[in-house]
Amino acid sequence: MVLTYVLKSPRVGLADASKPLSRLFYGVLPNFCFGDAIQSIYLNYQTLMLCATVEPYCKVFKSPNPCCPGQSPVDQLTQRTV
Repeated sequence: MVLTYVLKSPRVGLADASKPLSRLFYGVLPNFCFGDAIQSIYLNYQTLMLCATVEPYCKVFKSPNPCCPGQSPVDQLTQRTV
């Protein structure tokens, strides 16, 4: 598991090699899949907690922030009307 996360790092420059290795581990090692799921849940929780502390300042600072609804670049792209 550590090997795939090290390979994903931009500093190493082997992100393309980590994808097939992760897929192999998902199919062969169920513990890898479970560990990756737990890590994703933890990362999502920490991101939500961080956004909860930043959200009150969204109206004060108008800079694009993924935590602020309507201010992230993704929100701006999806709100465009033709």
